[in-house]
Amino acid sequence: MNSIKAKLMNLLCGSANLKQEEQSNSSNVYVAPVNNHSSVPPHAEAGQSNRLPQTPDSKFKPNITINNGVMTMTMYVPAKFHGKIIGKGGATIKCLQDEYNVKISIPERNSSDERINVVGLQENVPKAVQAIGQTIGFRDYHQPAQMNNNISANVNGYVAHTVNNITSPASSCTTNQVLFFPDSIGSGAFGKFLSNLGSAKQSCDIAVYTISDDRVVRVIERLHSNGVKIRIITEADTLKDQGNDVESLARMGIDCKADASPALMHHKFAIIDGQLLISGSFNWTRSAATANQENMVVSNIPSLVQQFAQEFERMWNLQQMQTVHGR
Repeated sequence: MNSIKAKLMNLLCGSANLKQEEQSNSSNVYVAPVNNHSSVPPHAEAGQSNRLPQTPDSKFKPNITINNGVMTMTMYVPAKFHGKIIGKGGATIKCLQDEYNVKISIPERNSSDERINVVGLQENVPKAVQAIGQTIGFRDYHQPAQMNNNISANVNGYVAHTVNNITSPASSCTTNQVLFFPDSIGSGAFGKFLSNLGSAKQSCDIAVYTISDDRVVRVIERLHSNGVKIRIITEADTLKDQGNDVESLARMGIDCKADASPALMHHKFAIIDGQLLISGSFNWTRSAATANQENMVVSNIPSLVQQFAQEFERMWNLQQMQTVHGR
């Protein structure tokens, strides 16, 4: 356990010179300002990331503790960015917590404390921290679904992470997960589902009978806002159901089609970046996650993914598939 903690501290708080490392590596950079007196970080030269002159201060270093596999990370983020992390009505922070199965604690408004705490399984917390950086909106930043070990940091009045060789579950080693619902306390099944869904970088094809869980919808909306190409096929009869969100997703500009044939479009699967399959009995509803006996399989076995991808394309081009117009 001590070796894990030491490794993580080295990843996040290493003393290597960030500028020197950037010159020798082609990296994506996430820089979170921690200087109270700065507003928007000053722009560096064209093509480089924003940073302040080096002002080392140990109080700005992230603090990490690990206890029985549960990680607590405390980091400095200026209060002016807290609102972005929280989002309108708390929507953004709720999405982050749901997707990564973590607890994010932000100081109350007008507090002089700028520290944010992120608590969860040790494999989830670094991913959530990366997503927080993306939410704040720093450029040259990409949210990884899985981080390799070549991450280093330096304190320049900022907490900085250079991220190389970012991989997703779809492109790393073989992924085979079986998730069961209802999601009992501590199982993390729903969080794993959201994390896999939210790992899309280029495309996300969804064929689901009905979509009404706002937690899932927030992930889809975030992917769309990040430029991921999303296509949705659903059952026409469900569009007018109370709480159905497909028409609102169509209104955002997401390509949505509904099967208007007499037979049901009863699939529940998604294909992430053409490489990762999510499939099972699980409808994307709140009751499926919290009440029903459901199952879900997540796999990147190419032969399985390819067959589902072909089925999606076949359905997408059927004459009975009608374009959904946002209301």
